[in-house]
Amino acid sequence: MTCTSMNMSHDGNLPRERTFRPPKWGLAVIAVLGLASICVVVVSIQKENASAGYLFLSLLLPILLAVWNRSIRLSFDREGIVYKTLFKSRKMSWHEIAELNISSKQADIFLRNIILTIHSGDPKQKDISFNIRIFSRQDLVLMMNIIFARTKDIKFNALTAKLLETNFKDL
Repeated sequence: MTCTSMNMSHDGNLPRERTFRPPKWGLAVIAVLGLASICVVVVSIQKENASAGYLFLSLLLPILLAVWNRSIRLSFDREGIVYKTLFKSRKMSWHEIAELNISSKQADIFLRNIILTIHSGDPKQKDISFNIRIFSRQDLVLMMNIIFARTKDIKFNALTAKLLETNFKDL
């Protein structure tokens, strides 16, 4: 893995505190899934299908997905980065950040996972990893600007450098 180093000064135009959440269009996709579940349950009930009782459980899936979607947060403040999901939370102070890596895992032709991992310089600390496809391109550019402005010397891999040069237009 090729790593590049970058040293950037603090930019006074960047916000002191900022919280990023997945775009709200994700909730629209979940709502469509919810409507489809309702349609399946209604059709099953009309046909007096014996398994219709179990189909009501399928109505829980969109609700759980919506709760999970709204629980994801990536916050930047004066102390560092806080990443929160429904079941876990991870905080890393600015001086702990040593490296940024973006990795692409092509699961199939349609689904491409792109993971941003923020590595700590301390091997005892857990890294922060999340799928950056859930954030908008503008949010990603602002995230990177905040990280680079607040860290002294940071390394990143070749894919990260390429995406930074193109302002994430290749995503």
